[in-house]
Amino acid sequence: MNLNTSDPMHTKHSGTAVRQRGNLAVKILCVFAAFCLWIYVMMVESPEHEQTFSHIVVELTNTDSLNESNLAIYNGYGTMIDVTLSGKKSVVSKLTESDIIATADMSTIKSGSGRYDCKVTVDVPAGCKLVGMSQESISVYLDRSVQISVDLTERRDNTKLPDGCYTGSIDFPVDKITVTGPSKYLDQIDKAVVPLDLTGVTRTTTISQKVHLEDAYGRIIENQYIQFYPQEVTVEIPVIKSV
Repeated sequence: MNLNTSDPMHTKHSGTAVRQRGNLAVKILCVFAAFCLWIYVMMVESPEHEQTFSHIVVELTNTDSLNESNLAIYNGYGTMIDVTLSGKKSVVSKLTESDIIATADMSTIKSGSGRYDCKVTVDVPAGCKLVGMSQESISVYLDRSVQISVDLTERRDNTKLPDGCYTGSIDFPVDKITVTGPSKYLDQIDKAVVPLDLTGVTRTTTISQKVHLEDAYGRIIENQYIQFYPQEVTVEIPVIKSV
């Protein structure tokens, strides 16, 4: 006897169930893929992404135009601002501070000495939009650039020498120091001084010593905008023994 246990109806229902489960899996994969695409668009390609870049140095441009008026900038270099840009995250996130250029045009200054507020312009990288800046202008100070000559003098410290010895006159390689800078600060300079420390000097000695500038009250003048030359001198200190 040949027994056939297969049931056509049962086989049909089983195939339908398999197809339904397959379709469900495809739908789930499609939903997952759509979700991943949405995440990618929102996180990477979203045009609304903003990012702030700090410590952008403002470059002063067209400073040569000030030379015609014998003016120089004595405050304003190195000013830093924060810049906020927007755009696709895939573009903005790859930027660094060096990709952002901020400038202030000095050619707009036409008058003389004083303090001026200059507008800041930002060169925005391609694919980005400027949202804002921490400040839209910077302050610069201008003054007449002048040059003066200042008498060079000496100051001897710790002059105790062995008994019967004394120091003779000192010949300097120059008599005057050339100083350049803003007239506002140069007007305060009274003299240039070479402090000579004679500690341990017992015989004729050659030394090199820094020069500094002083006002009429003996106070040392230090200013980053003042330049002078020479800044150091080498002298021979004669030690003479009396007989």
